[in-house]
Amino acid sequence: MADRRNMHGTTPDPLSAFLSNIPISELQEEQVSSAISAIKSTNVVEEAKDHEEKRHRAAFVQQMIFSTIF
Repeated sequence: MADRRNMHGTTPDPLSAFLSNIPISELQEEQVSSAISAIKSTNVVEEAKDHEEKRHRAAFVQQMIFSTIF
């Protein structure tokens, strides 16, 4: 019976051909860059939602004040 560790050890990693030419630092920079971009786009969406909610609240308060005065 063949030893499974030897069989597995002789199989080349299919991704190694793609990754061998790219330094690890570049991979990390790309990952960090994409993560920062995702966070920024999420923050922009959240800020827009917050602004819209504050605008609706301000309009509601104004309507409440006007309804009690007039």
